[in-house]
Amino acid sequence: MTFWVFNIRDCKNKIRETANLLNFRFQNQVWFINPKNRYCKDIRYGDIAIVYEVGKQRFIARFTIASEARPLRSFEKKKLMFYECEKNQDFWVIRIKDVDIFDNPVKISDVIHQLQFIRNKKRWGSYFSGGIVRIWDCDFRVIMRHASKLIS
Repeated sequence: MTFWVFNIRDCKNKIRETANLLNFRFQNQVWFINPKNRYCKDIRYGDIAIVYEVGKQRFIARFTIASEARPLRSFEKKKLMFYECEKNQDFWVIRIKDVDIFDNPVKISDVIHQLQFIRNKKRWGSYFSGGIVRIWDCDFRVIMRHASKLIS
């Protein structure tokens, strides 16, 4: 099993806010991936992803990967891409399940010094570039442990 961070952000033109995008994706149990992403073909059934909200610099949810990435079919594009920012881009889709939205999001500033995948703590933003980041299980545990503390 591999652990991932999947980024989400508001659309550049502000037509869709992060909350709307997330609600749509979670209700339809899908996540869209750029097929040019270097990790696109490494994502497997049973892997676990944490969602990072780029604009607010916080971890907001987790889910389990329920399928490998594949190209969207034409009928899916019409139905599923309605809420997405980049409608004309050729995204791939993965199915997701077991979505857990954090009651209290985990700010990156609260955990950055404990995350091993971020080596340069002063210039940490570049570690989230590309939309998908592979993280170690110890980093996953740090984030989830912090999310659990906030809930209790």
